[in-house]
Amino acid sequence: MKKESSRKKSIYKKFFSIVFCMVGIFILLSVFAILSYKFFAGGNNNISNEQNKSNTIINKIFLPPKKTKFLVLGLDQNETLSDSMFIGCFDRDTQEINVISIPRDTYIKMSAQTIKELRDLGRRPPSSGIMKINAVHSYAGKEHGNEYAQKQVEELLNIKLDYYIAVNITAFKKVVDTVGGIYMDVPMDLNYDDPTQNLHIHIPKGRQLLNGDMAEGVVRFRKGYKRADLQRIEVQQQFMKEFFTQVLNKKTILNNLTSLLKTFLQEVQTNFGIEDLPKYIRYINKLNSDSITFYTLPGVPKMIDGASYFLNDKEETTKLIDEIFYSSSNKNKNSNPQYKIQILNGSDIDGLAKEKKELLEKNNFEVLDTGNYTGKKTYDTRIMVKEKGMGQDLKKYFNNAKIEVDETISDDYNIIIITGLGEKK
Repeated sequence: MKKESSRKKSIYKKFFSIVFCMVGIFILLSVFAILSYKFFAGGNNNISNEQNKSNTIINKIFLPPKKTKFLVLGLDQNETLSDSMFIGCFDRDTQEINVISIPRDTYIKMSAQTIKELRDLGRRPPSSGIMKINAVHSYAGKEHGNEYAQKQVEELLNIKLDYYIAVNITAFKKVVDTVGGIYMDVPMDLNYDDPTQNLHIHIPKGRQLLNGDMAEGVVRFRKGYKRADLQRIEVQQQFMKEFFTQVLNKKTILNNLTSLLKTFLQEVQTNFGIEDLPKYIRYINKLNSDSITFYTLPGVPKMIDGASYFLNDKEETTKLIDEIFYSSSNKNKNSNPQYKIQILNGSDIDGLAKEKKELLEKNNFEVLDTGNYTGKKTYDTRIMVKEKGMGQDLKKYFNNAKIEVDETISDDYNIIIITGLGEKK
């Protein structure tokens, strides 16, 4: 018995050693990402060919694409149906997130190629290919469900997504309980029982603190709504707004980091890897409830062959997708789309680069980042442009500004503004 006990202790010791090593590496990578970015991208900003090459390499590692497109799947308790589904777009320059909810009853028809692929995997999708979009995950099975759900959304909306995140009910409830619950104004008395899913919803109307079980009931309830799933989506969006307002801050995240990380590692499925983390970690503190806008896929409910579906309006859907995922942001819609500006403070005024960034952004120009200039300071502000003819419309925002053409500017920017000593607040 002693040998068996010693062997178990040895196994447990090795297991926890591995876990602690993995968590340690994860934390070190995160810290390295933050410190490295601040050192290379926000510190010494002398303009030189060598530094421009260095900045280009660093930004390739630490700078995400202008628009990151992702899919979020909310899985049922058996992780078969994706009962909640939405796509989102994170705009790197405005730090805004736009989210489109996709009704779970959305009508789709699988292609013959997809049906063949699934059957080769031993799955049994209907030969017609006709189904509700939430059933794709079930027909593909747990092992391939996320992959084919993403593929089907891409085909439906004619879009290419960068990442998927699949969250099961257990993870959802754990996160809500970990942060101490979420306050929300429940729109009506919710009463529903489904013993087959072990789902029992009995929540009174009014503003109250929802724990994990109650939050599950709120986001899954739909039987009593006049517009069924479409009204449920509105309630889900309301819950998400409350969640982001109450939870999305540095203090809450850090205070619950261990529990949140444990839940993420155990319960959440995603193709977002540790190597992707450095590109996005610096934006966490900039996100808040005002940064997130919700939409619902355009369309109407319709009965087809005795089944209730949601038919998306293809024309309106295309307009919405183009506006959110491909066009310039509303914030910058009137600015010159060529401009990718960096502002470096070469004056004696603390915070001037940030102040000028805010001024340009109010006037619909796109400023990617700011920093301090450590080279030789000049009285005049220098507007360094990559091509002749650029920057004339920027001069009025600075004192004694002069334009200089510098074709060696990093590809990450095409205008670098170095504020001069003659700038005054």
